[in-house]
Amino acid sequence: ANETRMLAVDLSLQEEAGGIATDLLNIPGQPGVALTVEGTGPIDDITVDVALSTDEQPRVTGTITSQSAGPGAPRSIVADIGGDLLPLLDESLHPFFGPRSTLSARIDQDPTGAIALSDLSLCTRALTLTGEARIGANGQPRLLDLEGVIGDPASDAPVPLPGGGGDLTLREARLDLAFDASAGQSYALVAGIDDLAFEGVRLGKTRLRLAGATPMKLVRYLSLRYLPLIYL
Repeated sequence: ANETRMLAVDLSLQEEAGGIATDLLNIPGQPGVALTVEGTGPIDDITVDVALSTDEQPRVTGTITSQSAGPGAPRSIVADIGGDLLPLLDESLHPFFGPRSTLSARIDQDPTGAIALSDLSLCTRALTLTGEARIGANGQPRLLDLEGVIGDPASDAPVPLPGGGGDLTLREARLDLAFDASAGQSYALVAGIDDLAFEGVRLGKTRLRLAGATPMKLVRYLSLRYLPLIYL
């Protein structure tokens, strides 16, 4: 309530085996599914627990914490979520995700509208993505620093990618993007793909290196479209 500035979140969604959601999401075996989002506390210091289970077995758990000194003060949001996605996925994707997938990040929002994303970490068995970003109150990026790698950590075998039905694979991919407005309007992008294959078509080693003045309109568009903005 506005008077007490207390917030209560209590969301519970359940579906029996063979339900619509598991059919639409193509979850193997169409198990029973339960999703809960719960938390109670001051709106300026609240932690919400998130839990997803199938057939009464926990699959994904985590917390989202929002903190602020009060109205008009900066707000920070910290997310830490992870679990075993394998029971939710087709077997062809198991080498990519593995038994543990995690997502963690911190977002700081200034009353002026400036947003900072830090401590970003998205990890599966074959994917590691880390980085940080800062967007000014005018919507212009102030900092972009992203590093990503896709590859089998235990061998040189190709990895099946999500969205390809098991037919889209690659041996390795790397991304390194750097931009810091405080050091000038220049950027550096390095990307590489090794052995990308789809339905009999194969692309060998491909390397892309770009550096120079930042195309600000494009960077602003990508930043606003793809950086997570969370309001609580």
